[in-house]
Amino acid sequence: MSDRSETQQKIESFGGAFHGLKADLSQPDAVGKLVTDALSVSGQIDILVNNAGIIRRTEAEQYSDEDWYDVNQVNQHAVFQLSREIGKHMLERGKGKISLMTWTL
Repeated sequence: MSDRSETQQKIESFGGAFHGLKADLSQPDAVGKLVTDALSVSGQIDILVNNAGIIRRTEAEQYSDEDWYDVNQVNQHAVFQLSREIGKHMLERGKGKISLMTWTL
């Protein structure tokens, strides 16, 4: 993750407001709290960039169910949940953008 203070300085230098929020997307309840916190801080969400992702490199025959769950929770399920929940908010407002980042390994 990039340095928040540098990001904050750049945003504020253009007259924007910066609100740093942190969530562990491997935790199923994190998405709901993140959306609630973001809306409570800013009142609206204009853009969602789904750019979180994890990987666990292990031989297939040794890959644990826990690793499989964690990777899919962050890389797929949290992306779906965030897009759905923030998308509802954007539909109510009549505007917004959602970007889904992809990775090539």
